[in-house]
Amino acid sequence: MSTSPFPLWSLHEQVFVRGNGDGLWVQGLWNAVHFRQPTPVVREALHRMELGPVRLANIAPAPTARAELHAALRRIQAMVVLSLGTESLRGPLLSVVPVDPRANIRVLYFSPKTTVQLATTATLHPMGSEFVLESPLSFHRVVCHWPEVVYVLAMFSAPNSGADVVAEAPLSQPEVMSILGYVRGAGMLRLSGEGIVAPTWSGPPTWSRPPT
Repeated sequence: MSTSPFPLWSLHEQVFVRGNGDGLWVQGLWNAVHFRQPTPVVREALHRMELGPVRLANIAPAPTARAELHAALRRIQAMVVLSLGTESLRGPLLSVVPVDPRANIRVLYFSPKTTVQLATTATLHPMGSEFVLESPLSFHRVVCHWPEVVYVLAMFSAPNSGADVVAEAPLSQPEVMSILGYVRGAGMLRLSGEGIVAPTWSGPPTWSRPPT
């Protein structure tokens, strides 16, 4: 059954949240960030993200609360893991994990008809029981939790379009295009005729479904 994927947010496994009076300290790999008087929404989100991936919409359904939460996440962008979730009990399709203190992430969707290719600097290789996509020019590592994701990414070792891959892939078009949007946001996917995608921070994205 076709499903629409959605973003899941969590803190890196080596990031810890500690109380400090009315405030919170978020201790990361490279630095610590102090939230002097976090709102209840921010406090709950950080504690839940420390435990694992969460849907921010479930914590902050109101636009004002989401804006507060996004502003907080902007301060700890190099500590945040962004995963691509589905309704499947198998868990997220992939996770974009920070590997550099300059790490940031934005999801860059594009038309399924666009020809794209993995960056020449990107390598897909096994790590433990999963595969990861890495590049010395990226501030992130993409961890592929499903073998179907590895299959999809391997099809872009040469120029290809999302529409053509969907015809053969064991995933739906929204899933395939979301995978590509996450990888492009991590700076490891090039559109036809485009040079290196420089990873930059534009603030937490406004989430929407990938183009159909």
